[in-house]
Amino acid sequence: MPNEGAIQNGRIEQASEASGPVDLTVGEWHDPEDDASRVVASEKDGFLCHISLRRRWAIEPSAVFRILTNPDNSKIFRDIYSVPYRKVLEDDGQGRQVVEVEQASGFKFLIIPILFRTRLIVEQDEQALTMSFRLARRGTMKEFRGVWTLVPAYEEGPGGERRASGTIATMEQDVLPAFVPPFFARVLRGISVNACRRVVQDVDEVVERVRAGEALQDLLDRGIKGVPRAAAGGKTGVADGAGNVASFPVAAGDTCTSEEEDSPRVGTTG
Repeated sequence: MPNEGAIQNGRIEQASEASGPVDLTVGEWHDPEDDASRVVASEKDGFLCHISLRRRWAIEPSAVFRILTNPDNSKIFRDIYSVPYRKVLEDDGQGRQVVEVEQASGFKFLIIPILFRTRLIVEQDEQALTMSFRLARRGTMKEFRGVWTLVPAYEEGPGGERRASGTIATMEQDVLPAFVPPFFARVLRGISVNACRRVVQDVDEVVERVRAGEALQDLLDRGIKGVPRAAAGGKTGVADGAGNVASFPVAAGDTCTSEEEDSPRVGTTG
């Protein structure tokens, strides 16, 4: 298991929404309700930018891991339109899988919709609560790689006793498009930050629904886009689902026609 992440002198509360506009010329965003939650783009040699993301969620790390590694994450993340291909390459039966996955995504550049597909190799480790990704083949992106890390967050209870209160999530990512128009590097960095902010918002939505009483697996199965929140008193819990396969951790979107070939599903590992 990863090292514990402690938050001193205060509870972790789920922000109502990770709102606030992104200035596309600045390349930074932070949650106005939680300054510790932020996305920052910085310069890095050989890349358009390096993205650092930090977010606190009031739900256990294993649940956040399941959200990020849901096989059909087009049901959760708005900027992923479909998952046309997914194949498990390795599965050790102990929670570690290597997956090749292709995702159809898009964004708007000014008023122009940009659509593209990205083929990735994703390595997830359910025990370590980490997930790394890299390009399987070049296309719209020349270089694209990163890693998510999840650690438990703690609060101080009565008598100074520590108790688990949520998750601290970090993501480090390097980005280099195949083509960077002259004078638009700063704007593209802002677009990258905005995409990460939307990922945060989408996970926020799932977390808030689970905390309100909806079952995590139901949300992962049916998705949240266009689906109204269930009435209080419905199914609850975050029961483990079988056969979760890693998918693209950074962006999000719409309908899925995923294809899986020769996928070894050992036990009930994620």
